Amino acid sequence: MAGGFPQHVLYRLAGIAAGALITIAIAPNLQNSPVLLVLCLAIWIGLCIYLVVLDRTPRAFLFQMAAFSSAVICFPYLDDPSNIFTTTISLCS
Repeated sequence: MAGGFPQHVLYRLAGIAAGALITIAIAPNLQNSPVLLVLCLAIWIGLCIYLVVLDRTPRAFLFQMAAFSSAVICFPYLDDPSNIFTTTISLCS
């Protein structure tokens, strides 16, 4: 894409947004069951990495960033996910 906005940048931004949305959807609902929370995140991350391996186009950046951003946002807050929404919004902005 000569002279235009690189396509993979849009996929990366969309992946970060998708990972943040999944984190906001999963973490508060499963905060009382940390084992189930880790299991759901592991399934999400595994699915995303599986899709990265299958898709070798720039679209794979979307899946890769969705997996990594959800892990980076959620795993440090497993003990106390009460302020995960504020943290997610601040990391994505």
